[in-house]
Amino acid sequence: MRVWNIETGHPTARMVTGRNEKNKETIVWCVAITSDMTVISGDSRGKTSFWNGKTGTLMDSIQSHKADVLTLALSADETVAYSTGVDPTLMHFQTIVKNDGRRKWVKSLHRVVSSHDVRSVICADNMIFSGGVDTYLTVHQYPSYRTTVRIPPLPSCGTEVKIAKESRCILLTYSQSMQLWKLGKTSYNIGAIGSVLPLDGGEPRKMV
Repeated sequence: MRVWNIETGHPTARMVTGRNEKNKETIVWCVAITSDMTVISGDSRGKTSFWNGKTGTLMDSIQSHKADVLTLALSADETVAYSTGVDPTLMHFQTIVKNDGRRKWVKSLHRVVSSHDVRSVICADNMIFSGGVDTYLTVHQYPSYRTTVRIPPLPSCGTEVKIAKESRCILLTYSQSMQLWKLGKTSYNIGAIGSVLPLDGGEPRKMV
């Protein structure tokens, strides 16, 4: 991995991972960077590594997974990091402050969030969203187990029409596609048989 100065076009730091086998190169699959220039990398050895991005120095390398680490995510305050991948264990890292005042990343909690490879994980609004080969979107609040929700790629309903009353949306499910519509709004509640009530809030609009 290299850090480049975009003004000069020259590299300012170089970070080299090790190898498990002499003739087999290590692949770096994912990188995350904090505001203090800590570079976090996940690679094909199943290691999550923490580097000083200013000097290119390896600060710590943790054998966090049994197979390739494919994706990384940082919390908004950059005090927590998550890694996962071919080994679908979601690993939780957090920072601690040592006696000399330096910040150190340590492995904390872990849990299995999927049955197959996890290709993406994102932190947002104190929640973690992950998705991968099993096609489910997994939403949970780490480390609580009670808030985990697994959302299938398609609605598991027997009906072709679903209505969300409060948001005034309707989902139409066809054999090979789906449509989400935003409905119009009317203040009229009576009319002649067969008549169309006038809308107050615009025409129905296809959202997705």
